[in-house]
Amino acid sequence: AILSARKVVLYESPGDYMAAATCGIPYGLILLGLHVNSALLGFLISANLDEVIISTNTDTKRVNKVTGEITYPGQDAAEKARAKLALYLGEHKVRIRAPKLSNDWSEGHQKGTGELALFKAELEGAAAPESETPFTLSL
Repeated sequence: AILSARKVVLYESPGDYMAAATCGIPYGLILLGLHVNSALLGFLISANLDEVIISTNTDTKRVNKVTGEITYPGQDAAEKARAKLALYLGEHKVRIRAPKLSNDWSEGHQKGTGELALFKAELEGAAAPESETPFTLSL
């Protein structure tokens, strides 16, 4: 599915991948953590895909008790992965797309947010399904 679609979504966990596959997004790989390893990097280079989407969790902020540094582990890792992949694949082929309505795709799927249907439509370049309500984030 990845090679024929010419794109891949990199998920942080098996649960996120399974939720996406259940909703009809078949071209995904699992990072099993927050880093792009050398084997995955080699595959992505050799596959010559048109698009690589990094989709790690939307973690809440964490504060280091010693330094006071604020981090967002999933999104910080996504940015590092984007920078690494962009070196090999080109900036125009790599982007980040994290869930907006929940911490991760699996949680959103379980809660019934409908965001995976919107993500699928986005990936396919189509309008959002009529049955879905467009969402906005309020902070």
